[in-house]
Amino acid sequence: MSVIIHDKSPKTYIVLGSPSGGTSFIAKSIHEMGIDMGKLEQGPRRYEDQNFAKFFSKARQTKKFDIKKLKSLIKNKSFWGFKNVEAAFSLKPMLKYFKDDVYLVCVFRRPSKVARSIARPPSRFATEEDALKEAKAYYQGIIDIIQHFLSNELG
Repeated sequence: MSVIIHDKSPKTYIVLGSPSGGTSFIAKSIHEMGIDMGKLEQGPRRYEDQNFAKFFSKARQTKKFDIKKLKSLIKNKSFWGFKNVEAAFSLKPMLKYFKDDVYLVCVFRRPSKVARSIARPPSRFATEEDALKEAKAYYQGIIDIIQHFLSNELG
């Protein structure tokens, strides 16, 4: 089934979630609806723009972000989106730089299922309990982003 979007006014779709939480499925669906999701790495576990993947990975590691780099990534974009799970930890202060109509597409999956999935070898987690803490951290980051987004919009 093909969906045609007629209203192509400036919009940014930001897909947030946890690893193994269903974000690639949603990002691919958005892409197939005709929305530019960037330079995609397609594979069984990923469907995301690699430029944004590197940007958000660095932002999470350093706990800061390069404003010039962000502006260059979003420059000349008008009907587009991106998916990146690392954005859950660093997107909040960046939201003000997205000037178009922003859609937060938040994907939530049971944290216990995410933990079971990301704890499978090879995994960086020693235990499934460690993986569960990580899954919950992603979701808490997304909730913080939603609260920030709403407080800025609603005053």
